[in-house]
Amino acid sequence: MGLATLIAPPNVGADVPPVAEVQLALKASFLPAEGFLGIIAQLTPNSYILSKACHLTGGFAFYTWFAPNKHDGDFVLTLGGYHPLFKVPDHYPKVPRLGLNWQVSPELYLKADAYFALTPSAIMAGGHLQTTWNSGSLSAWFNAGADFLMSWKPYHYDISIYVDMGVSYTFQFFGTQHITVELGANLHIWGPEFTGIAQIHLWIISFDVRFGSSASQAPTAINWNEFKNSFLPANDAICSIAVKDGLVRKVNQDDKTDLGVINPKNFCLVTNSIIPIKTCNVQFNIQEINTQFGIGSMAVTSEQLTSDLTITMTRDGNPINVGNDFICKPLTKKVPVGLWGESLTPDLNGNQFIENTISGVEIKPKKQPDSGATKAIDRSNLQFSTDSINNAYHWEIISTFQEEKTKDIRGTIVDNSVKNTRETLLKALNLNSDEIALSSTVADNFLASPKIGVLV
Repeated sequence: MGLATLIAPPNVGADVPPVAEVQLALKASFLPAEGFLGIIAQLTPNSYILSKACHLTGGFAFYTWFAPNKHDGDFVLTLGGYHPLFKVPDHYPKVPRLGLNWQVSPELYLKADAYFALTPSAIMAGGHLQTTWNSGSLSAWFNAGADFLMSWKPYHYDISIYVDMGVSYTFQFFGTQHITVELGANLHIWGPEFTGIAQIHLWIISFDVRFGSSASQAPTAINWNEFKNSFLPANDAICSIAVKDGLVRKVNQDDKTDLGVINPKNFCLVTNSIIPIKTCNVQFNIQEINTQFGIGSMAVTSEQLTSDLTITMTRDGNPINVGNDFICKPLTKKVPVGLWGESLTPDLNGNQFIENTISGVEIKPKKQPDSGATKAIDRSNLQFSTDSINNAYHWEIISTFQEEKTKDIRGTIVDNSVKNTRETLLKALNLNSDEIALSSTVADNFLASPKIGVLV
């Protein structure tokens, strides 16, 4: 797509460098036949902040997959990559960390990185900072980092933070001597409720400090109303039915209950359910379906969850047995584990989707409608009679051809107005008028006196 450049602040003048300049190289791909849309970008070497010596690196990507792709329903948004413990699926984009590298002075060096990622199951974010100081015999360092893993509905966070700092001094006293003092801490925080444990490292000793209101790292399950209001549409939109084939016309487009006029020869209906289906009142011929799912955010397992689909048909107001007259075929799709899994805390590196769950039913007649019989036509309907029509036609008198005496054809062939028109026509035909000799005698070849005679 090209380059996108951000300069902040803009128009500062030629002699004053901007505080930041960020330049992204962008690429986008849209492949409907393969079910893929992707946008990926990467910072160019022209990117910096605060100082041109403070270089910025990193990448961004947004990928989504839809039918007919085998990863239909999956998506990822990432800025700088993923959580260190996340096993990146092969079809996810690989982008470099957002990085900062800055040699502030000959003695001081800063290095930092950051990332953010959104997947169907979790939010990941984090960053790390490394600072070093070297001046002769004195060295000092400071390292810090944090990795966030968050889920929503129920809201839960898991944060790992570390801090490490130290000083080293080298001097000569009865030989070369080194003195190093180091202080560090590792902090693990989770919640809600806010809870954590800190591991403190003080040179020759280390100890743990626990804090917060709970020792449990598991989130609290939500109830049905919260789940329904957060993830499901209105009641009348959870299940729907549509004409897949055979629609002739539909008069009222706004009436969702009116399926229209359907040709019985191509009759095909499909139902769709936002909630995956475990059982249905019609029999299926296909057994490769998956009913092992629950509602993870509610801590509801597959054995505890019931989701039934009931299909009812009537003829002239009376219910009929759907299985006797129709073939019902299950329609399957994969659903995200974060929504329909069985665990309140899904595995970060586990399966992201549950395959082959029933999302609806395709309904077709078992028997094609009988074709209509041709009936004989009474011959009397094909007979006709001759009737006289008065004044159906009349004769028109046409005068005979008379040669025009007022114009001389031999003269008009070389007339200027005729000549100009002729040259324009020849030029349009890509012909050279200078090579065509026309004179008054040429007209004799095209003149013929009209002959009037009588055919006996």
